[in-house]
Amino acid sequence: MVVPKAALYQTQTFYAKGKMKEVKQLVANLRGESLSSGKTETWNGKLLKIPPVSPSIIDCSIIRVEYSLMVYVDIPGAMDLFLNLPLVIGTIPLHPFGSRTSSVSSQYSINNWLGLTLPERPEAPPSYADIVTEEQRQNLMSSNACNNFELALQGPLFAYIQEFRYLPPPLYSEVDPNPDQPTEEHPSCPSR
Repeated sequence: MVVPKAALYQTQTFYAKGKMKEVKQLVANLRGESLSSGKTETWNGKLLKIPPVSPSIIDCSIIRVEYSLMVYVDIPGAMDLFLNLPLVIGTIPLHPFGSRTSSVSSQYSINNWLGLTLPERPEAPPSYADIVTEEQRQNLMSSNACNNFELALQGPLFAYIQEFRYLPPPLYSEVDPNPDQPTEEHPSCPSR
């Protein structure tokens, strides 16, 4: 009988005065069903629950926090099989607020991943012109658009700021990338 297992480990490495100290901790684990000789098992739908942990730190000279997923099989009377996969755990969501709720990994089976097949590319959204008529576009250009915009921003401001918090600063250049281009006149909202 063999037993497949998976475990998530956190390794913290501290550097000071030319010395190094490493601490390895088990974060989460999962155990499969016992298998008799010649049998196979697929781990579709089995979740390895990851508790709240600190993010990976890989670019610091005094501390490193790394994660690895170890998948292994205990084989009695033989050398155990194992696969060690490095993981990066971050703090910024892959999808911004209001996007899809399920992860890509939950939508596709491990067979697709092991077969190195990529998920199908999602269908492109319709163009702006397909959805908004010319009349609607003209109405948006009117002064009512300013009032609607003010009403839309009456929610908590932090929800709008979050999407831009972690963006890198814009690139700086001494040369104007758009010299002598005419500027369009846009209607402005009068202040109250």
